[in-house]
Amino acid sequence: MARGKGKNLGSPVAGPLDEDDLGPGNWTDRQRRFVHRYMQHRNGARAVREAGYSCKPENADRIAWALRNEPRFAHVREAVERLETDLQARLKIEAEQVLEEISKVAFFSLADVVVIQDDGTARLDLTEADAAHLAALSEVQIEERTIKGRDGTPDEVLRTIKIKAHSKLDALEKLGKNLKLFTDKLEMSGGLDIGAQLTAARRRARIAADTIRTDENDGDAAA
Repeated sequence: MARGKGKNLGSPVAGPLDEDDLGPGNWTDRQRRFVHRYMQHRNGARAVREAGYSCKPENADRIAWALRNEPRFAHVREAVERLETDLQARLKIEAEQVLEEISKVAFFSLADVVVIQDDGTARLDLTEADAAHLAALSEVQIEERTIKGRDGTPDEVLRTIKIKAHSKLDALEKLGKNLKLFTDKLEMSGGLDIGAQLTAARRRARIAADTIRTDENDGDAAA
């Protein structure tokens, strides 16, 4: 059976887009749609499909890479970078603010809000908790139950407060990577399959070469 061309996986788009302020360049409608879709969810392959490019699923990442990196599509890359900068300015978000919020989680300690009593039991005390402590918490639950009094004694209300903090290890990992505290190392061991490593390296090299090479099916598809 004869094989046809790959199906267009992009969602239907009605007509050409209006001229948008994306900056100068030899723009096509698909490139404009790619920029808008990418800015919505930051998923390059998905943006390629939603922009209306006709490609096989495994080629969507390659086209997205080309649009974001190849010199002939510099206007696409510059538009994305400019929109991201504008978005950060509108939200007034800076790298220092993001790191500060991660640090609140990374360096939060239960000792800041828990008091160990003389009998060894723990008691939650949020009276001196500040904004940094509360930022590290993902959930606070307050449960109350009433114990009926006996022989004329008043009812007693027992209150239980439960807290849940964001993942300290995840925050430390994100902070460490940003500060370049970790170095990836390839450790040689008897169980390492050298053949598998070489095969994977050759495969990555082929993918990189295919990405750079402009061929009739994929290179022109990004236009």
